[in-house]
Amino acid sequence: MTDSVIKCHICQRVKGKDQQFVMTNGIYLCSIECADKHFKSSEAEATPDGIDQHEPGAKLNVSFIEKSPVKPSEVLMAGAKHMEDRSVTYDKPDGERSMEATVNAFNAVTGNLLTEEQGWLLMALLKMVRSQQGMFKLDNYEDGAAYFALAAEAGANERDPAGACQS
Repeated sequence: MTDSVIKCHICQRVKGKDQQFVMTNGIYLCSIECADKHFKSSEAEATPDGIDQHEPGAKLNVSFIEKSPVKPSEVLMAGAKHMEDRSVTYDKPDGERSMEATVNAFNAVTGNLLTEEQGWLLMALLKMVRSQQGMFKLDNYEDGAAYFALAAEAGANERDPAGACQS
């Protein structure tokens, strides 16, 4: 007999042996963030316990969800997945590549000379600052890793176009 795999309804994270998921209306949710996404979606329905009558901004009582350890390799893989997802969202095979146009527009408006690499670094810094405000949110670290990787690509293209300084 094989064990059935339990996945979060929102992010598809597979339940680990030391992790508890919340089950409501026959679906599993792995975190407060996923619960918020579910309750804000049109598929949420009222239940006798009232858990699906979640108001945006209200505190959801899911403190019994056990924390799973954060693994650096999983943060990096999630950042890479976000970049892959953006390639679908923004309809470009290499993923979201709007920073060059963004810094060109910023420079035109302000008269500054921000580079594409510096634009990505600014986004990474934004995520660093956000990571220290309020509750812990893993997404800040995942996005920060992705932005830093995009900064590396832009920096290499801008400052090492021949590829002489590759590690």
